[in-house]
Order: sequence, then C-alpha cells, then structure tokens
Amino acid sequence: TIYLIGVNGKDAAIVWDGVAATDSDLGGGAPIARDVTACANRVIYGNVTLGGVNYPSSFMYSNSNDHATTLAGSLVSVGEGTGFIMAVRNLGVQSFAIYTRRGQYVATAQGGAVPFRVDYRSGEVGPVSPAAVVTAGGSHYYLGDDANFYRFDGSAAKAFGDPVHPAMRTSLSANY
Repeated sequence: TIYLIGVNGKDAAIVWDGVAATDSDLGGGAPIARDVTACANRVIYGNVTLGGVNYPSSFMYSNSNDHATTLAGSLVSVGEGTGFIMAVRNLGVQSFAIYTRRGQYVATAQGGAVPFRVDYRSGEVGPVSPAAVVTAGGSHYYLGDDANFYRFDGSAAKAFGDPVHPAMRTSLSANY
C-alpha cells in the first residue's frame, strides 16, 4: 500500500491509503509539521509542533517501516542560528535535505540509537516555502526568499538565477 501523508503547518498530519473515500488524521504521535518527506523507511516531519509547543528548528521521524508511529523522543534539533526549517526533501534512499531560512543541512541514515546524522552543508538563502523546492536530476531547485533561484545537490547551494534576479526581486511580494 502506498500512503499519502499531508501536512500544512497548522493542522494534524493526515493520511490517505488510496482506497478510502477520504483522508483521515494520521495520529500515532505524528506532529503538526510545516513539511514532510520520506527517507530510510521513515516519515520525516520538518518544523514541528508537538503538544502545542512549536519547535521550528527541529524535525521528527517515525519508527522504521511504520508511518503510523512517531515517538516524542524522535525530536532532533538542527542549527537554530540559521533560522527555522522551511522544507525537508529526500535526497535518496539514505539521506534528506533540511532547508532553513539561512542554511542547508543533510541528514544521513546511520546505525545505532540515533538513526540520522545531521551535517551542515552551506549557508545560502533558503526557500520561500516548502512548495518552492523542486526535485530534478538528483538535485533540488528552489526560489529563495531573496527572489533568486538556487540549486542544491547535497553538498552546497549555489545561486543560478542572476540574469532574472533583478526582475524577480521587483515583482515578488513577501505578502503573497
């Protein structure tokens, strides 16, 4: 069964199995989250709210091979100095990217009590929203909150939108 899991940053996570007439609350300890991805047979939630408390610089992960169970002890904080988590995206079977307001991290699956090792990769501008990150050809592309375009390949984010950056900067509004 393929499950679709949805989050929006303010409501409980939802799940749909492709068969039921509608989605339902995921439950099982799943947090309210700004973004969601899957990696190493786990569901990853970014910028989470747990028990009414927001942890904007943290992610949580579900139990292995169990999308319906996420334990409170799975909360992992990343560098608060780079701002809150804006998006999380799968980079492959064993790793995922964490995009903050001013930094990019890669979490890699590992053995032991803590299933992910988090490494800081670069300090470029982050995406304007989770929906601004697109995966293509093994890299992520996104519109940064400075109105420039960036490519992140797991090692560093690099701006590539310089020719259109002036026009984008004058036509984008943070209000929308």
